[in-house]
Amino acid sequence: MTTFFLTIAAILFIATYGIHSIIIIGNPANRPNIYLNPILSVIPYLSGFILPIIPIKMLIDYNLILIFIINLIVVFFLSPIFAKILLVNYSNRIRMDGSSDGEIMAFSFLGGIIFMILGFLFK
Repeated sequence: MTTFFLTIAAILFIATYGIHSIIIIGNPANRPNIYLNPILSVIPYLSGFILPIIPIKMLIDYNLILIFIINLIVVFFLSPIFAKILLVNYSNRIRMDGSSDGEIMAFSFLGGIIFMILGFLFK
């Protein structure tokens, strides 16, 4: 159970960065309010590059530098895939009320935090 929660947490954190990269490519007028505050605009980078290291380190007991390098590779190659899977599934099932990609990014970030806490509790 712990492995499941921590794996989902890492995937959601990486998907948060992927959604951020999709938002950045799009129209600047459609960006969420998180990008107006420079302190809050750091959250996707922390979520993609730093926070997945915590559950991965709990799952795999390797050197922290090696885990960081593996995380960089995974983020650059798999974050757009995770983000598109999350955006397509969310938009097909729930996005009837006109929610934006920023709300989906916040959902992914908060879901990652919740799953990481559950992984800590079940360990």
